Amino acid sequence: MRVNALKLFYCLTEDGDYGNISSHITERFIEVLLTVIEASVDAEEMSTAMGIISKLPQESQMTQWLLDSGAIKTILTCLTDQHRNALDKVIENSVQALCRFTVSTNLEWQKSVALEGIIPVLVQLLLSGTPFTKQNAAISIKQFSESSYHLSEPIKKPGIFKRCFVAQETGCPAHLGTCSIESSFCILQANALEPLVRLLRETDVGICEASLDAILTLVDSGAPQSGSKVLANSNAIAPMIQLLSVQAPRLQEKILIALERIFQLDEVRNKYTTVASMALVVITQGKDSRLKSLAGRGLAQLGILDKQSSYF
Repeated sequence: MRVNALKLFYCLTEDGDYGNISSHITERFIEVLLTVIEASVDAEEMSTAMGIISKLPQESQMTQWLLDSGAIKTILTCLTDQHRNALDKVIENSVQALCRFTVSTNLEWQKSVALEGIIPVLVQLLLSGTPFTKQNAAISIKQFSESSYHLSEPIKKPGIFKRCFVAQETGCPAHLGTCSIESSFCILQANALEPLVRLLRETDVGICEASLDAILTLVDSGAPQSGSKVLANSNAIAPMIQLLSVQAPRLQEKILIALERIFQLDEVRNKYTTVASMALVVITQGKDSRLKSLAGRGLAQLGILDKQSSYF
């Protein structure tokens, strides 16, 4: 009966209309859901209860209730206790539920998650999860990374005397400061960049876009040129250019805007001029006026097209 009751409630939350059930979603209700997940040995029951949590309204009060009730520890257990997880759906719903706690608009929530050691788990799921799990893991990593530049500790310059004897600390090549996984949620410290770049070659557009969004936080930060160098050294630019051939306008637009920023570095622009220009020319022959304009700007940046072209 409990399993069927959970399934019914899950169905009521799927369309996002909480008007008829909002009065029943209380802190006590959340505590019951978490208790079911923690005590159950039935993977279907666990996944359904976690599925309800993943679809609860994205409200601050709701998220705080979840935090106060120990939801982060419960999610971590679901992600790491392989003996209890007979279904991938348990992990999928857990990772989806986690996304609400990793938004960059609330640093305290992010810290609560990071201190539980969940970021390395998310990185591992980029490699081994189902497509839906990979996508949501990338979303959380992206949200964490949006905060990294501001959390990176500035490098302290040694005094004149110490400079003679102590090698100066170089810091994170992307964020230009002292980074760590738990204090600044750094993609590089978490070894997340390589699996994210690998996901750009997936056939699932949702995975590609989520991974791209995470990667591009390195050039959307306060040090875009440093981030561009990191992406070039990580072989991230070639698969980005290859994605321009995928018929997904939103994805293509993101890449075109990012490449314009990345190609401000002469050494990177010169390295990828040939392969990028071919992809950009194809887009200029399409029907989407927005994409044609962006591709035209890219060709002008590469010196292939005159800046006074009608593409602008």
